[in-house]
Amino acid sequence: MDNLKQQLAKVADQVDAGYPDNADLTIDSVTGVPSLKQRQGRERTASAAALEAELDRRLPARGVLEHLARAAHWTGWWHRFGPLSGSDPKLKDPLARYVVTAFTYGSGLGATQAARHMATVSAHELAAIAKRHCTPTPLRQRRLAETSRGPEMQDKAVKFLDLLAASVVFSTTIDMTHVLRRMAQEGWTLNGSDLAVLSPYRRENVLRFGDYTTDQLHIPPPLYNPTLSTAPDTMILEPAERS
Repeated sequence: MDNLKQQLAKVADQVDAGYPDNADLTIDSVTGVPSLKQRQGRERTASAAALEAELDRRLPARGVLEHLARAAHWTGWWHRFGPLSGSDPKLKDPLARYVVTAFTYGSGLGATQAARHMATVSAHELAAIAKRHCTPTPLRQRRLAETSRGPEMQDKAVKFLDLLAASVVFSTTIDMTHVLRRMAQEGWTLNGSDLAVLSPYRRENVLRFGDYTTDQLHIPPPLYNPTLSTAPDTMILEPAERS
């Protein structure tokens, strides 16, 4: 515990020492509330703007559950979950159940509200999975107990949120790569400098509201190809001429 306090104090001193040179952080002189300035990205060229507009038009819209399930199939993150002991009952279709549980607590819905939107799972089942199948490591459990930083479910909710956000970004990146590759095949020139300003954190293609269907979460998505060829930055992005 003392070692952890010393580490935190050391980091705090480093942050305090660097504050005068930190142009992004401001502290209100009256309220003392710190805030970060919104950072401005690099200016987009006309070709980058055209590329992003066409990308937005072509990207498929997917629900959060679908993004989470696609990432689970591709990365296998759900294999890190499981019952506390061999005597606990195993889940039927564990991938789908862990995807739904991660969505339930990562989105902040909670078991009761999530069950109202999903006919295939109950609030009791979701709560039981989160409690008995998704547990922190022994080291993490000890730190939680030592620092008294809140109940275990709060810590799990933060981890589920990180997992959900990372899965959406990863799944969207695969969609972007697929769309960009198709555009290149159609005659678009893809410059590395234009691709560099594209962010995989996109909201337009994420369906965040509505009913959440779970009957197809077990179906694996097609294998993906992460490679994407680019042209020299001196070339200008132009759509192929169509007859």
